[in-house]
Amino acid sequence: MAVGDVTIQTCTFAATLNSELRKEFDGRSARDPLSITNQLVLATGTGAEKANMIWSDYRSVASGIPDDLDLSGVLTSAFKDTVLFTKVRLIMIRNTSTESSLLVGAAASNPLASLFGATTHQIRVPPAGATYPGLLVVTAPTATALAVAAGSADVLRIAHGAEGTTAITYHITIIGEG
Repeated sequence: MAVGDVTIQTCTFAATLNSELRKEFDGRSARDPLSITNQLVLATGTGAEKANMIWSDYRSVASGIPDDLDLSGVLTSAFKDTVLFTKVRLIMIRNTSTESSLLVGAAASNPLASLFGATTHQIRVPPAGATYPGLLVVTAPTATALAVAAGSADVLRIAHGAEGTTAITYHITIIGEG
């Protein structure tokens, strides 16, 4: 590694769901416990289950003015280096607004179609509750991942859900390779 090169040292995403359904009847109780853990550990490099780029930012989007994120050369890292994704392994978007949803996808030009299957599709990230944010997480650990094609399929649109008029602050993290 040359002086000035940046590498991912560690990258682990984990999600755990623990729940228990209970029902009381005839003086007894029945339980149905549920415990699911998923973990994505990405090694340094390129290829399946690897990454060499991370971009993360707190951003704001106003009603009627979408935030179009060009994943091929416009974003800059925490070290002010240009980030040029060719594949995305993880996208995490946290909606911190308690008033309005975020709409993800359906960019007017060069949309990241590999995420949605069609250029006009989008997904809604609900508003935050009193304690926890609305959350969207997509992982793509395979070798093909979510393909990013500069100039034709590289724009991820984040838009205001228009339930309110206040600008929405959100946090986004994208991990992949370039």
